[in-house]
Amino acid sequence: MTFIRSATASDLAAIGSIYADEVNHGTATFDLQPPSLSQWQSKFESITQQGYPFYVAANDDVVVGYSYASAFRDRPAYRHTVETSIYIAPSAQGQGVGFLLMQQVLADLVRQEFKLALAVIGGSDNLGSIALHQKLGFDHAGLLPKAGYKFERWVDVVLMSKELR
Repeated sequence: MTFIRSATASDLAAIGSIYADEVNHGTATFDLQPPSLSQWQSKFESITQQGYPFYVAANDDVVVGYSYASAFRDRPAYRHTVETSIYIAPSAQGQGVGFLLMQQVLADLVRQEFKLALAVIGGSDNLGSIALHQKLGFDHAGLLPKAGYKFERWVDVVLMSKELR
């Protein structure tokens, strides 16, 4: 059974491992090297100290996915807009874990009275993530063709948005 809970610092090694798999094998992120544990600690502290939601999904106490929200841009006029991020371990993909995680993050964002949630999806061929966001009520907001270069090919970015209030 999948359990959604707030992430803690003790989850960061598992979070880093899930992310490293995507860095090394996927295009959902445009990072080319996985961040270190200390980089994850800094990122986690920054996100949570600013009051943004950060959740993990666990199966039998094993972290199988995570999702969080963060500032979209640092300009004051963007203060009502957030960017969402979600990563699921390959062994847990397609099982509804992402939906459960994102539901929790989005519920928090509504309570915090944010206006707009964005998803910046690496790869127009990332059909699972695109379908997940559509199921959650995100709309297609744009395409940045050939915005990144990874694995010896150009990769698009799909922009999706959801009005929260």
